[in-house]
Order: sequence, then C-alpha cells, then structure tokens
Amino acid sequence: MVRLPSIPHPHLHHALRDSRIITALIAELLGTMFLQLLTGAVSSGPIETAASFAALMYLTSHLSGGHLNPAVSLAGAGTGHIDLVRGLLYAVAQIAGALLGAALQVGLIYDNRFGHPSESCFSPPRHVTGPQLWGWEFVLTFFFIAVMYGAVFVAPGQGTASPLAAGLALLAALSTGGYYTGGSPLNPARVLANM
Repeated sequence: MVRLPSIPHPHLHHALRDSRIITALIAELLGTMFLQLLTGAVSSGPIETAASFAALMYLTSHLSGGHLNPAVSLAGAGTGHIDLVRGLLYAVAQIAGALLGAALQVGLIYDNRFGHPSESCFSPPRHVTGPQLWGWEFVLTFFFIAVMYGAVFVAPGQGTASPLAAGLALLAALSTGGYYTGGSPLNPARVLANM
C-alpha cells in the first residue's frame, strides 16, 4: 500500500489566537512593499536587490520572521516549520505589499506607468527558451530557499546573521542565473507586481 505524505494540519485556531499575527502580517506587507519600491526602481541590480532584501529582513525578522517572499512562506508552511494558515496569510500580505509598492513606484518614478511591465522572468533575453527559463528559476529559487531554511527555519539557524546569509544567497543567485531569467527577483510577489 502506498503511503501518501502527510499534509501539515492548518491549526486555524492557533493562528487566530496568536495576538502577534496582525503585527506579523503588517510587517510582511510593509516589508515587501518597501522591497518592491526600492528594488523595482532599478532595472537589473543584483547588489541593490540583495542589500535591500537583507536590510528589510533585519527590520522585519523579529516581527514576522522576515520572509518577504511567498515562496519562502509557503515552503515553510508546506514543511511544517510555520503554521499553514500563517504561511498562506503571509503570502497574501506579501503579494498585496508588492502590488502597493508597484503602485507607489508609478507615482514616484518618472516615466513609469501602469501597463508598462518592468523586467522580470516575463521578459528574459531572447536567446533563452521557455524550458531554460523555468529551469533557471527552479534552480535559483531552490538554492535561495535552501539557504533560507538553514538561516531561518532549521535549528540552530543563523540568528542575527540570517539576513546577511539570505542577502548573500540572493546576490549569488541574481548575479549568476539572473542574466538568464531577465533579472527575475526569485520572488513571486515581486514578479506579479512588476507585471
């Protein structure tokens, strides 16, 4: 008999009783908003993106864990490192924050308007095929989330050095494979906001 993997229980009653959930959601929303606002202003800046992510992760890590990325939150929820409901709520807050950051960009950056998507995995270099694009996205996102696991989720973690480790992982990913993915930030919320 084939045994299916167990899906983490959502523990909805725990999530709704957590008095810090609202603070955590606001931190994820505002952190992702600032991440989109700061890094969406540059066309392809891996150093700027990684430094902004690390700084904002330092800012939000004590409030929410500093995920700032739906892929990280959903991966943590899928493996039971955070509550499933919390992971889903984080993802919604992060997407809303990135969209808010993109709307602010339109108002703050000259010649930036709605309906004019910025660079992302939807505009890779011409010589990259669809399967190559998705292959790079998979490898780079896997690498980034693996570092996030070691730095944030799995004991002993890296403590206050977690944002530095995450920022360096993001820098490494964007500096290497980012060329093949159109400078994609490995963050589904930011990809949606850039569209």
